[in-house]
Amino acid sequence: MTIPKEVRDKLGLTVGDEMEAVVEDNCLILRPLKLPKDPVLAMLGIASGNEFKLKDYEEAVAKELKEKLERSQ
Repeated sequence: MTIPKEVRDKLGLTVGDEMEAVVEDNCLILRPLKLPKDPVLAMLGIASGNEFKLKDYEEAVAKELKEKLERSQ
């Protein structure tokens, strides 16, 4: 499948990037599985200026919530 250059550039996609494919009604929706480099996320210590797959980010959030819950009991 070829994604138009304009779209690749806008999303910062490169060869080999993983995408999530979702079918809604009769539409195919593709979502990148990484967070873009973002200085705000880096400042917050979330992404450290690196790209992370969304799954990794979600796992980190779940782990933090679990630890907070354990500390509160």
